[in-house]
Amino acid sequence: MSTRLFPAAWSGGCLFSLPALCCLVLVLAGCAAAGRGPAGEAAPEPGETRSLAYGISLRLPDGWQVVHSLEPGAAGKADLEARLRTGQAVQLLALTHPRGQGIDARFLLLLTDSAKTFPPEKEVVSRSAEELDQRAKSFMRRRNEEAVRQNRQPDTLESRMTRESVDGRPALFHRGIGSGPDGQVHYQVWNIYLPGGVGIGVDAVGSTANPGIERQLEAIVRSLRLDGS
Repeated sequence: MSTRLFPAAWSGGCLFSLPALCCLVLVLAGCAAAGRGPAGEAAPEPGETRSLAYGISLRLPDGWQVVHSLEPGAAGKADLEARLRTGQAVQLLALTHPRGQGIDARFLLLLTDSAKTFPPEKEVVSRSAEELDQRAKSFMRRRNEEAVRQNRQPDTLESRMTRESVDGRPALFHRGIGSGPDGQVHYQVWNIYLPGGVGIGVDAVGSTANPGIERQLEAIVRSLRLDGS
């Protein structure tokens, strides 16, 4: 899944390629089954505070592993914004959640050019809850129709789109449930609008076999603090 493809979902198209979600389900849900905990297992409360480049910080629940982190001082704001202007998205943080012998969730946070990769902010803030709901339904319908045309099983079971606020910044939150050969996953895509045409994109996916993983993914995003942005 990629936030860089989010405008397609906004217009009713596909948010991510059809094989991509199936691959994620295969990797995540299949591995999760081997280490599944008891039903109703509670998610841990957020613990460690992690500081990132561009004046961003967040809190990570216990049990998550940092695969990549762009630390403060590794790149200044001017340098990062210059990279965005060339069309590059900057990966700030990548996380995985081990479970049993495998991994049942992944979380990716990107700094991006919101004008090129997000729906227009003015359009997002002007939409009613009903209009956003219709966008989400249109996305699911078109994605599943495309799957049928490609002789695949429809893989999007739920799709919701809501306007949110993250540390006082407007955000568009697209979430739902996808299905693949080895099970189901929660997917979450966040578009967070910062001043100056900069955006924070979050792509997250977690196996539904892990009770509480959806709440953990959302909690990480809602813990974001955007100092000086």
